[in-house]
Amino acid sequence: MRPAYPCGGGRPAAIVTWEDEHVDSDRIEGPLKEAGGKVKEEWGDATDDASTEAEGKMDQAEGNLQNSWGETKDDVRDAVDDDR
Repeated sequence: MRPAYPCGGGRPAAIVTWEDEHVDSDRIEGPLKEAGGKVKEEWGDATDDASTEAEGKMDQAEGNLQNSWGETKDDVRDAVDDDR
């Protein structure tokens, strides 16, 4: 199986294709938001800024939820494709 997060390329479409596999954009954007949230959390911790630290934790949670939503959409799409 190919990796879910293709490197390079710049496809701004809602669905990124990897040969026959389709990866929902939420599965790419979610982990990016999580990573950004982790950086923001660490920055808030380093600067003793509780607000920035809390925002980072919230961004991580949003990214995790977005990734999960993308996985769910991919699972549904795969199930529908299998039934055809």
